[in-house]
Amino acid sequence: IPDGSITKEKIDASVLAGKQDKTTIVTETEGSASYAISPNVLTKLGTLASSVTLSLDTSKEEAGVSNVYDIIFSTPTDAPSITWPEGISWIGGSAPAIAGGKTYEVSIMDNLATYGEY
Repeated sequence: IPDGSITKEKIDASVLAGKQDKTTIVTETEGSASYAISPNVLTKLGTLASSVTLSLDTSKEEAGVSNVYDIIFSTPTDAPSITWPEGISWIGGSAPAIAGGKTYEVSIMDNLATYGEY
């Protein structure tokens, strides 16, 4: 705090500086065969039109923070196959079995993935 006086507002402003963009939502074009997922934003892929390959765009990682990759996608009636990023482990031991007509939310941090299905 430059002027030496400490207030809650100054601490909040200092801690939050540059963090307001962390809730950015990136909506990808539906129907692509591959997607590079960026860290620290929510990537909405829409309904997958066909099988896809997902990768993590580690070139956009921030130093000094735990970079998190968040992905949401839906599947059509006939479930497509998903090729997940290399080198990740899954809570529960394996990647989800993708079903048709579902929505999936996947979060990856420190190469550990967790997901929800509804």
